[in-house]
Amino acid sequence: MDIITSTQDEIGQDLDFFFDAPHYYDKGKIFTPAIYEGILPIPSSMNAATLSIDGRIKSALDWDYAKQIAHECVRKNVKIFWDLDLGLFADLKNGINHESYLLSFNLSLRHFVDGLWKEFKHHTIGLNIYRGTLNFSDNFPWDEIQFRNLKKWLQERFVTLETLQEETQLPITSWEAINVKSFEQNHLGKHLLDLYCRDVTVEYIQLIQAKIPDGITCYMMIDASSVKDPFFQSNLLHEDKFDRIQLCVKGAKIPFSGLGWDCYHPNGFISTKELERGNEKIITHAISFPDHYINKLHSLNTLTSLFTKLEEQNILFSIIPEEKIMSSCEGIDYIFASNKGTSFRGKRQLLGFCAAGGTVVYIDQPLQLPNEISVEEFFSK
Repeated sequence: MDIITSTQDEIGQDLDFFFDAPHYYDKGKIFTPAIYEGILPIPSSMNAATLSIDGRIKSALDWDYAKQIAHECVRKNVKIFWDLDLGLFADLKNGINHESYLLSFNLSLRHFVDGLWKEFKHHTIGLNIYRGTLNFSDNFPWDEIQFRNLKKWLQERFVTLETLQEETQLPITSWEAINVKSFEQNHLGKHLLDLYCRDVTVEYIQLIQAKIPDGITCYMMIDASSVKDPFFQSNLLHEDKFDRIQLCVKGAKIPFSGLGWDCYHPNGFISTKELERGNEKIITHAISFPDHYINKLHSLNTLTSLFTKLEEQNILFSIIPEEKIMSSCEGIDYIFASNKGTSFRGKRQLLGFCAAGGTVVYIDQPLQLPNEISVEEFFSK
């Protein structure tokens, strides 16, 4: 059955194919995945196929057809991207703390490792174990345990009820009165819910990932299209939160590490159609994002207005956590920063950036740095 098309040469089972972030390597050369997610056969311009397998609680784990297609992929030198549907999180009707769910997922993963990965590991790009929107609170399995954990999470971050009220602009009268509906009244409250559910989701997936051999690169496929604010996206896609999990993102307004989903990305992409290789756009502008802004949601208004101006002038930019400015500023000429928001540690990072020849653009008041200009001066050029 010849259902895969490819113009590449056939290879053997001893291929030295591996992932070393952010690149894949095939026989010592960088390999850029172009993963086809549509109905087979795949276009000749793509070099990998998505094979979907059902690992949900009620699944019989009958993956013989996927295994048959995988053999055809190997024969045609087409790499494999496994998409394992575990039903996260819509199928978890009894709440994520129900022990039977983890036991079921562990069984599915053992079946995958023993039945598929061991045979096809030299041809496997990775394993996707989650597919959902960046609005992590959508379809989240709330129960009494999660309600209690949400309140504890909020108290740890905001300490006082007054601070929570100020940052969310919500009329919350007491910690006991907190509920999900009260936070869905405005975009700041909804964003907090998404951040909490992001933390829980990633922690749960890391529990699942712990049962997977280190040689398997695990992915989360995230559709960010519904989150329009670039700084909300930056908060939710903060790479430090995902640890060893790789991302495949659709609809991103900001640069990110990982694979593109239905969009071109220089590291690779997954799509239902052929994508033209995009022009490599050089980003020379960045915005410093203080870590404590993750809780100071109201403070993001200033940064959002800056984004609007940059977008109007078609200026591409990245968002850099202030503690990583020196390690992430290669190729960056200008960094926008807020005096009110920048911490002492962040200012030291900006000093190092100036010493390396960069220019800081302050968006409120001067930071007293050796090489800085005002945002008004920048846009008047």
